[in-house]
Amino acid sequence: MSGQALSLLARQYLVLRDGFAKKHASAWLWWESSAMLPASAGVKDTWVPGESPAPGGGETVCFELAGERFRIGSNPDVDVRIPLVDVPGEVCVLSKDSSGWKVAAGASVQEAIVDGDPVAAGIEVPLESGQVITVGAVKLLFLDAAAFAKCVAEAARSLGA
Repeated sequence: MSGQALSLLARQYLVLRDGFAKKHASAWLWWESSAMLPASAGVKDTWVPGESPAPGGGETVCFELAGERFRIGSNPDVDVRIPLVDVPGEVCVLSKDSSGWKVAAGASVQEAIVDGDPVAAGIEVPLESGQVITVGAVKLLFLDAAAFAKCVAEAARSLGA
């Protein structure tokens, strides 16, 4: 899965307006990155905290969670790839069932961090819209579809619409 640039999504919102929420009815992860490095982008550079970001950086990257299970980390085979040097191979796993979204520590770590609180390995905790998942030095904001559409609408307004 590759991330989508917020600027592109905001322009899409300008075209679709009310149809945007229907088209993107899933939960999302929001990464206000210093470097846009989705797995499929072909960018070979990585960003090292404390150094200059990789070329093309600065864009907010959004990952649509259109499914029921997503592994997050730096390994090439995870679903949401954050290829930065301080991100472990598989940091956490997000899963969705009839009760909603949950987060658990991934295979490469002893705990996941949600809103600054550790989630021990082997434990799943509910994930609510607006909570922040820490992935190395990266903070991913979890948003339900309605909250995401609102954020994209605000970004579209900043484009002058």
